[in-house]
Amino acid sequence: MRIRGLNWGIGPVPADHTKTHDPFKRRILPALCGYNWAVDHNAQWRVSGAFNARGKYRNPDYVINVGDNFYWGGVDCHCGNMYQRCDTKQWKWIYEEMWKGPGIDDKPWLGVLGNHDWGGWQFNKGWDQVIAYSWGGLPESTGRWLQPAIYWAAPVHYPGFNVDWLFVDSNIFDVRESPWWDPEHNICGAQHSGTYAGAGCGHSGPYSVFDCSKWFGGLWDRQSGWLDAKLKESVQNKVDWQFVVTHFPAWWGEASWKYLAFQYGIDMFVTGHVHRQDCLEQWDWRNQFKPTVTIITGGGGGITSEFWPDNNGNDDQYGFVDATLWKDKVKVQMVSHGGQIRKTHVFTKREAQWKPKEYKGYFSIPSEEAAYAKLHPPKPNQAGTRGDQRFLAETGLSDLG
Repeated sequence: MRIRGLNWGIGPVPADHTKTHDPFKRRILPALCGYNWAVDHNAQWRVSGAFNARGKYRNPDYVINVGDNFYWGGVDCHCGNMYQRCDTKQWKWIYEEMWKGPGIDDKPWLGVLGNHDWGGWQFNKGWDQVIAYSWGGLPESTGRWLQPAIYWAAPVHYPGFNVDWLFVDSNIFDVRESPWWDPEHNICGAQHSGTYAGAGCGHSGPYSVFDCSKWFGGLWDRQSGWLDAKLKESVQNKVDWQFVVTHFPAWWGEASWKYLAFQYGIDMFVTGHVHRQDCLEQWDWRNQFKPTVTIITGGGGGITSEFWPDNNGNDDQYGFVDATLWKDKVKVQMVSHGGQIRKTHVFTKREAQWKPKEYKGYFSIPSEEAAYAKLHPPKPNQAGTRGDQRFLAETGLSDLG
């Protein structure tokens, strides 16, 4: 979900995106245009209220976050110095004090960067501070935040089955080849990033607007190779579910995502960027990635929604997703800012077309250990002890909030 907006010192106020020139947004009827003060002005309060209330009885084990953490331009400091924390109070008022309560406290938040975390129309805001916050460093930190890298993986071991969560940075799709093109929608734009010495992010990169596009291209290339290898490994290890979390919905880079979903059996995309809530079901005619389910959860209230929201929450503009995982199925529920369940979808696994020559199994023993075990078989009362302890230490996750 997209969870954070503008910091006015006492909590978030959504970034106002209602003055759009798109005739299909917020202007379908004269009475349903502009800013809905009853909902828009309190959007994130409404979403967090419903989220925290549901967390109290659902008790989720972790939260998946799809980026755009702070509007308009991410953590409000310059990139390149992640060893020192920027105390902008954004973490305190827009995250720690907003999303909390019984069932939510102490639960890890796993996520990716959105285009606004880089700066929106620039690349040199405090995007590396989002990564650094995984290690705390500010007085308000509760230790829940978890994004250790720009792209990364989180394998989860459940009783009887396994899941691979793969977190991918797709902000290449908001980068233009030239720093002078499309300054309002260009992370690498010179107009807002600046061309002066010191405008870059140092060794964190990019160094300047002039190497910015190339830097993001290199990041995407390295990441694509990594993702292909991780998905192949997931199939080879017989992991039950593969979920990809990325900011831009998969129709950005559609051909690549279609290939990966077909080849390796990606079961679900969890995305944001679009300011509304939607679930493209496994066999939905709108879903060009079928039978891979596509979740859009960009309606966390940090920015005003695509269309006019209902005062009572009977809409798909603001909200979050609640999912439950089993070995043979997944249930996702789309929950609105009023707490209503707008849609429930249950889906099954998508099979990979790529078949390895040899399946390893998730807990395969390395050859050195296998040779040692053959020469030194365990005593009857010791058999399985180490493996059971190791497995149980990594289990206990059952729900996704």
